[in-house]
Parts: sequence; structure tokens; C-alpha cells
Amino acid sequence: MTTRAEFLAAVRDRLREPIPENHLRPLTEAGLGEPIRYAVELSDPEARFLEAATGVGAEVVGRPEDDLRAILERVRDDVRPARAVVTDDPECKGVAPILASLGVEVLAAGGPSDVATADLGVTGALGGVALTGSLVMDSGRARTRLASLLPEVHLALLARDRIAATPGDFLRELSRWFPDGLPSNIVFITGPSRSADIELEITVGVHGPRKVLVALR
Repeated sequence: MTTRAEFLAAVRDRLREPIPENHLRPLTEAGLGEPIRYAVELSDPEARFLEAATGVGAEVVGRPEDDLRAILERVRDDVRPARAVVTDDPECKGVAPILASLGVEVLAAGGPSDVATADLGVTGALGGVALTGSLVMDSGRARTRLASLLPEVHLALLARDRIAATPGDFLRELSRWFPDGLPSNIVFITGPSRSADIELEITVGVHGPRKVLVALR
């Protein structure tokens, strides 16, 4: 267990380090003399989404020409899951029988104690955000909030035509994304779960999956 003196020493060491580079909001040479502007090219949302998602620790699986089975075979070979849970998202249609044919036991998306035993959670994604590489999850269409949270690996299937440029673009068009009204829960997932509130050390997988896989369909 870290003592108070050791903890404060670690904080002092971190404060001596320079401000990390921020590609989204770069600082000017003069410091704060000029307005800070976004410096990210967003004319190709799909390419930018893939770049940003990789940058925050997600892994892109599959190639543009891959069908659903090819994608799931790649995931099976990489993750080696014994059990998986699959949501009711439209993008997940056909996933369960393919996984079963690949030797993966598919569990019902039940309560936390059941879903937590799965090695892999497969969900669709309502949308993606190109600027940040975030996945937008809708609990209403998935009928569960657990499959993207409790298994160690989360595979998200995202349609190529459902990528917004920025979070603001997504939020300004809520009627497009939610024609029947807002669900009880919307989550923006940006890479694997991270926490740095323990001794300022980044730890992956504390509050969610240790690995996030993204497949564009």
C-alpha cells in the first residue's frame, strides 16, 4: 500500500513533465495567444473514425471485403472465446449461429451473473463519431446494457453509413438517430475501459472490457 509521502512524490514527478501533445486542440507556440482550433481533417468520416478508434486503443478487425463469418472467424482466432453473449441489435443478426458453428457457446443475454461469464460480448452500434473514434450505444435497441460492459472483450459491429463527424453533429440530429424518442440509456464508448485515479497510473479493463474490437459492415 502506498504511503502519503510516496503518493505525493509520484504526483510531483508527474507535474514536472511537460504538457502532453494534444492533436485535437494543439497549443500555439505562444501558449494561449490565439484561439485553439480543431486541426483534424474530417472530410472522410470513415477513415478518420478508424484512425481515431485505433488511436484510443480499439482494434479494427476484418477487411472491407470480409463478410460476417470472416469477421467472426478472425475474432475467434484472436480472442479464443469459450462463451459469448450477443445482443438484439440489428447488426447482430446471424451472429449467434455463426459463433455456435465456430465452437463458441452462445449464452442468453440475461442478468449480470450470466453475462459476466462470457469471454466475448458482441453488439451492434447505433453510430460512430469520426473525431473521437467513439461508438454510440443504444440500450433500447440492444435490449441490454451488459454485453458491452461485463465480458473482457467487446466486439462492436458498426454500419459504414452511420458515422457522424463530431459528437455535436450526432447530438444535433437526435431525431434522425432516435425517431421514436430517446432511450433510457445512451453510451459513448471510446476505446477500452481506462482508469487513472489510482496513483496516476493508467489501468485498462477496470470498469469495463480490456479489449474493444470494431468491425465496419
